[in-house]
Amino acid sequence: LGEYDWLCVTSHTAGHPRWREIFGTDPPLEGALRDAPDDAELRSVILPLADVPSSPVMVSMAAWREDDPSSAAASSLPFDLLDVEGSDRVAR
Repeated sequence: LGEYDWLCVTSHTAGHPRWREIFGTDPPLEGALRDAPDDAELRSVILPLADVPSSPVMVSMAAWREDDPSSAAASSLPFDLLDVEGSDRVAR
C-alpha cells in the first residue's frame, strides 16, 4: 500500500492472544517486540494487552472513490446500514 511514518492501532487485538485464535498467526505487535526487544516503552504498551478482557467485535467498513466502477455497484445496494438479529455470528 505504501510507506508511512505512523501506525494508528484502534484495537488491542493486534497485540492480544485472541489474534492467534482468529487469524492463526502471531499477533502483529508481537513481531514489533521481536524487532525491538530492548524498547522498554514499546514493551510497556504491548505486554499488558494480553490481559485485557474482551468480547470480540468485528466491524466492516468500506470506502471507495466516486469514479471507481465498483462504487456504482455499492451505491445501488438497498441499504446503507444493515441490522442483523438472531445470529450467533453477527451481532450489534
